[in-house]
Amino acid sequence: MTENPSLPEGAFDNFRDEMSYGDYLGLDQLLTAQMPRSKEHNELLFIIQHQTTELWMKLMLHELLAAREQIRSGDLSPAFKMLARVSRIMNNLIQAWDILSTLTPTEYSSFRDSLGKSSGFQSHQYRALEFIFGNKNAALLKPFEHRSEIHAMLCDLLNSPSLYDEANRLLGRRGFALDAAATDRDFSLAYVENASTMAAWRTVYANPRQHWDLYELAEKLVDLEDYVRQWRHRHVTTVQRVIGFKRGTGGPTSAMLRQARSTSVVSQLEGLEDEVQALQGNARIRALALLPNSEIRLGASGVGERYLMVMQRVPAVLLSNALAVQTASGEYQQRALERDGLRRMYLGTLTLVLILAVFAALLLAVTLGNQLARPLLLLADGMRQVAHGDLSVKPVLTSRDELGGLTRSFA
Repeated sequence: MTENPSLPEGAFDNFRDEMSYGDYLGLDQLLTAQMPRSKEHNELLFIIQHQTTELWMKLMLHELLAAREQIRSGDLSPAFKMLARVSRIMNNLIQAWDILSTLTPTEYSSFRDSLGKSSGFQSHQYRALEFIFGNKNAALLKPFEHRSEIHAMLCDLLNSPSLYDEANRLLGRRGFALDAAATDRDFSLAYVENASTMAAWRTVYANPRQHWDLYELAEKLVDLEDYVRQWRHRHVTTVQRVIGFKRGTGGPTSAMLRQARSTSVVSQLEGLEDEVQALQGNARIRALALLPNSEIRLGASGVGERYLMVMQRVPAVLLSNALAVQTASGEYQQRALERDGLRRMYLGTLTLVLILAVFAALLLAVTLGNQLARPLLLLADGMRQVAHGDLSVKPVLTSRDELGGLTRSFA
C-alpha cells in the first residue's frame, strides 16, 4: 500500500499572508529581467552571464567600500574578511568566463547587431571597481554623463583615495615617514610609485611580527591583485575568442582590454617580500619538477602526483646585482613618465607657436590683400566713370608703387 505524499514534517505550506522565498529574493523581477532582442537561442546565455556578473560586482563594491572605511579608521580585522571575500568573488567570476567561452564567434555574430552600441565598457559598476582599485582616468566618465546620479557617484570615487592610497595613508598615521606626495595628492590621477611608501612597506615586510596587521593588509591586497589580474586576463582571452580583434559594439577593442590588464592595484607590493628576503640573505631559487610515474591514491579525493622541489641559496653578489637592476628599472620608468610629461609640454608649446604663426600669416595676407585690392578697386571705379563720360575723376591714393602711380594718372 502506497502512503499518501506529504511535505516533510514542520515544512510551512501556506504563504497567502506570509513572505515566501521568491518574495524575499524578488524572483519575479529578477527572472523577468532577461529580455533578448533577437530570436537567437544563445543570446540568453550572453545576457545572464553579464547580469550575474553585475550582481557579483554589486557585492564587491559593497565589500570594498566597507573595507576602505575600515582601513581609513585603522580597524583592519573586519577589512581582512571583506577583502578575502572579494578575492573569492573574483575567483568565481574567473571561472564564469568558462561558461561564456562556449559561445562561438558565429553564435555571437548571429545576435551581435541586437546589442546596438551597448557594451560592458559602459558598466558603471565595473568603472567604480577600477576607480577603487586605483585605475583612474577622468575621460572614462563621459559615457555616464546622461545618468546624473551614476555620474556623480563615479566622480566621487574618481576623486577619492583608492584602496592602496588608504593603505599608504594608514602607514603615515602609524608613524612611518611618508612624502606629502604619497598621502596628500590628487587622487583623481593614477598612482605614481613613491620611494617613501616603498621604504615603509619594506620595513613592514622586514619586521612582520612588529607590524603584523599591516603585513597582513599588504598580503590581502596582493592576493586581490592576483585575482583581479586573472579576471582581466580571462576577460581578454574570452573576448578574443568570441569577437577576435574587431572593435566591440561600444567602441573598445581587445587591444584596449589588454592594456587594462597590465594596470596594477598595488604595484609597489608585488615581489616586495622576496626583495626583503634577498636583502636579509635568505633568498633562494626554487625549482619544481613532476616525478615520473608518481601518481598516488588520495582516497576519495582522487589521484594525486608527486613533485620534487629543489632549493638553492642565491649568492649575495647576484642578489645585489639583481636589486640594482630592479632599482635602475624603477628609476628608468620614473624618468620615462617625466619624459612623457615634458614631451607633451613641448608638443603643446610647439602647437601653440604653430597656431600663432598661422594666425599671423593669415593677418598678413589679409593686410596685403587689402593694400593690393584698394588701388585696383579705385582704378576700376575711375575707369567706369571715365567710360560714362566723367573726366573729372580724381582718385585719392597715397600709395607710391606702380598701381598708385597708375591710379593717380586719372588726375
